[in-house]
Amino acid sequence: ADALFCFGEIDCREGVIAAVEKGAYDSPQEAMLMLIDIYVSTLLRVKAQRKLRRVFVLAPLAILNVTRHIVAAFSQVFDAAAPQMRAKGLIPINTTDDILTLPTEASADKPHDVPKSMGELRVLRPELQLDHTHIHPCFVPQVLAPAINAALTQ
Repeated sequence: ADALFCFGEIDCREGVIAAVEKGAYDSPQEAMLMLIDIYVSTLLRVKAQRKLRRVFVLAPLAILNVTRHIVAAFSQVFDAAAPQMRAKGLIPINTTDDILTLPTEASADKPHDVPKSMGELRVLRPELQLDHTHIHPCFVPQVLAPAINAALTQ
């Protein structure tokens, strides 16, 4: 069987930020790298125990305005770790650039809703918005399925 695992936005919000604030790591990037290492080793164990054929690893989805900057930063670290994941038999998938767009006047979220100091000015594509907390189910056929197909050809 195949399986899809998704890093959660909460892993970025609660895990990374809290670990740095508590002094466990010197920087968010260091915490993100450790989080990816833990996640990869856990998924490899699950893959072996469950005898999974393929394990797809989805980067967290940047849905919430308030944490989009940290999720987008995590996305970059995730991309840097993708070759390591592939080498270990996992299939990384990152849809961050596919689900975010620059805001327009017609956007539900205006540019001023996300402070420039946070570094991520893009917003969730309007058609992917569900309730400002969850992604719309159309994400699966419109974004995820093509991303999985693209990952399988790499």
